[in-house]
Amino acid sequence: IKESPAESANDGVRAAYAMRMAEVDPYDAIEQALLMTDALGREKVTVHVAKKIFKKNPEGIRDWLPQSGLSEASQQRILRNQ
Repeated sequence: IKESPAESANDGVRAAYAMRMAEVDPYDAIEQALLMTDALGREKVTVHVAKKIFKKNPEGIRDWLPQSGLSEASQQRILRNQ
């Protein structure tokens, strides 16, 4: 998955990988989620993974969120862990 191009045909695989790896290696998971081409899917999976990171590194996520490309609503969901 890490070597495959960022194209919609790989979105499902990237989403599954990111969701599964969220606990094991959340930084790799979020990297893969951000490569998804479907905006709604990318946002949903990225929020899921970012919540996992927030539990372990809240300051790191707070610093990253403004440049994440996520909507304001999604950023707030992460910070509120909702």
